[in-house]
Amino acid sequence: MEWSQESDRGQVVYSATTLESNWHRLRDPISEFLAYLMNAIAQAPPCDFDQVGFEIWLDSGRIIGYSASTKTPKYDKAILVQLSVELIYSLFDSLPDSDSNPEAFDAEVITLQTKVTSSLISASLRDPGKTAIAKLRAKHPFTCWFQFAGDVSSRRFTSI
Repeated sequence: MEWSQESDRGQVVYSATTLESNWHRLRDPISEFLAYLMNAIAQAPPCDFDQVGFEIWLDSGRIIGYSASTKTPKYDKAILVQLSVELIYSLFDSLPDSDSNPEAFDAEVITLQTKVTSSLISASLRDPGKTAIAKLRAKHPFTCWFQFAGDVSSRRFTSI
């Protein structure tokens, strides 16, 4: 995967895209994303973090990771690492219409959310992500959580 970097007003955003169309094979690009995120956090100027957050944006197919702290109410997202996943985007785009069939839409969203979070957890058990997570955690203990889009009420801690 090729990574790009953009900087804007003190924020650095690293981005990559995967065109992988199979959930099983998606673990490798997500594991690479996790390694890239952990390495970016490790190389950043020292900051007081005790969490790594993952925002999952189904409508754009993105998984966004960043360091966070329970000591500050608003997260300092000085470094963001995002992976655009074509599979997530295309599956979300093919969901039933939310206005004409809200029950079917909601059920399909939950299924897609489960697939994405399962892939994220599964990828964290594979290298290079597994090693990068362990290396950063050995120097700086942290917990991980994920949430869907900007919905803080959807936040769940995870075993990553």
